Amino acid sequence: MKDDSMEPKLKRQDVLIIDPDQTPTPGDLVVAQVDGNDSVIIRRYKQLSALKDHLEYELLATNNAWASIRIESAHQGKIIGAVIHLMRRLKP
Repeated sequence: MKDDSMEPKLKRQDVLIIDPDQTPTPGDLVVAQVDGNDSVIIRRYKQLSALKDHLEYELLATNNAWASIRIESAHQGKIIGAVIHLMRRLKP
């Protein structure tokens, strides 16, 4: 994690293992790329539509200071993969 958008669930310097082949289900933590930006973000996946040909979803931040992002079409963003493992260092 590079920022505090998912605190307190995830902390800065947490290491996340991602599975790019796993299709996310509602509530999963995902890595996403938004608006063609080269950087990626970590957010909670919220499904808004059940249609396979037009899947709408929201990317939710745990920290209320960060905005949620609504994806209504494929050109607005894409899911890179689902988080399958978290590693956290207990002592600095």
